[in-house]
Amino acid sequence: VFYDVSNPASPVLLGGADTDDYSLTDVTYNGSYAFASSNDATRELTAVRQSDFSIVDILDLSGSSGAGAIDWFGTNVYVGLNNNGSGYELAAINAADPANLLITSTIEVAESVERIQVDTNGQYAAAATRRDGKNLFMIDLSTFTEAHSGDVSGGSQAESGSLFGAHGYVGSTSSTEDVVA
Repeated sequence: VFYDVSNPASPVLLGGADTDDYSLTDVTYNGSYAFASSNDATRELTAVRQSDFSIVDILDLSGSSGAGAIDWFGTNVYVGLNNNGSGYELAAINAADPANLLITSTIEVAESVERIQVDTNGQYAAAATRRDGKNLFMIDLSTFTEAHSGDVSGGSQAESGSLFGAHGYVGSTSSTEDVVA
């Protein structure tokens, strides 16, 4: 669903796309297209053109049980997937042509990615996961490899994360130490 929020006190519904009874879990927008993740195991990424609200592509990330997190930078969409046990949970998708989405890179993090955020330079992505011992993964986007990982104390699981400057922040389920910087 697209809204005009130029007047935040009175948002105006512009239109939306019919997603055939599958629910969307996160969305990012590049100025002309919305990219939405879904927990549907055959439709993890949907591209929607804003000008006419039409779905232009649906991507099945094979082997996944759905997606929960998404971010966009440049011509790429980064999708965090649910833990599938024997495959990747983070994918880079070339969306230069949103009608022909292409998987370009994947990485195994061994747990569901709850939140992903790309830094403002497009060099790194922070992925918050529920993996004990590795709640924050820093991914080098030039090689799509793990650059660093961190943990919140107390065995908590990450629920969210964010990047700000040179710091990565993670919100956890129950720990008294909710930040990995």
